[in-house]
Amino acid sequence: MPKDKYDYFHNLEAQAACLSRAANALADALRNYDFLRHPEVLNLLREELRQSRFIRRAMTEALIADFLPPMERADLMDLTVGLDRLTASAEHALRQVYSLQVPEVPDAVSDLAGHFARQADCVAKLLGLLPHRKKVTEDMLLLTREMGDIEEACDEIVTGSQQTLFSHEPNTRSLLVWTVILEQLVTCTDLGNRFAFTVEAAVMKNI
Repeated sequence: MPKDKYDYFHNLEAQAACLSRAANALADALRNYDFLRHPEVLNLLREELRQSRFIRRAMTEALIADFLPPMERADLMDLTVGLDRLTASAEHALRQVYSLQVPEVPDAVSDLAGHFARQADCVAKLLGLLPHRKKVTEDMLLLTREMGDIEEACDEIVTGSQQTLFSHEPNTRSLLVWTVILEQLVTCTDLGNRFAFTVEAAVMKNI
C-alpha cells in the first residue's frame, strides 16, 4: 500500500475508540455522579467528539479524491457518520443531565449509560473486524445481535422507570426532567442498534 494511501479501516477504528472513550466516560460520570465535575467531564466528551468529527471530515475528503476505495463510498460514509452521531449522542446525554441540574442520578439512568458503554465496546470490536469481513461474518453477526439485545434491555428499563415515575412522582418538574433524560439515553442505544444494522448491510454488500 502506498504511504500516502488513506487507511479507511484504521481511521474507522480510531473513530470507534473516540466513541468508546466517550461512552465509558458518560457511564462513569453517571455511576459516580458529582455535579461539580461537570465542566471537566463535558470537556473530555467534547474533545472526543472533536476528534471524531476531524476523522469524519478527513475521510470525506479522502473518499472524494480516491479512485478505488476498499468499500463502496456510500457505505464508508454511513459508517463514519454513524460513529460521529453516536459520539455526539453521548456528549448530548451528559449535557442534558448537567443542564437540568439534577441533584442525584437514579440507578436506572446509570444502568442505561452502562449499557450504552457496552454497545460502544461492541462497536469497537466490530470495526476491528471490518478489514477481515470476508472471513469473520459470523463473529460480526454475534456482536450485532448482542447490541440488539442491549437495546431491548434498555427499552425494558425505560418502560419500567417511566411507569414508576408516572405512578409515584408528585413533582411535575422532576417527572419532565427524568423523562427527558431517560429518552435521551435510550436514543443513544437506539442509535447503537441502528449502527449495527449499518455494519451488517455494509458487510453484506462488500464481501
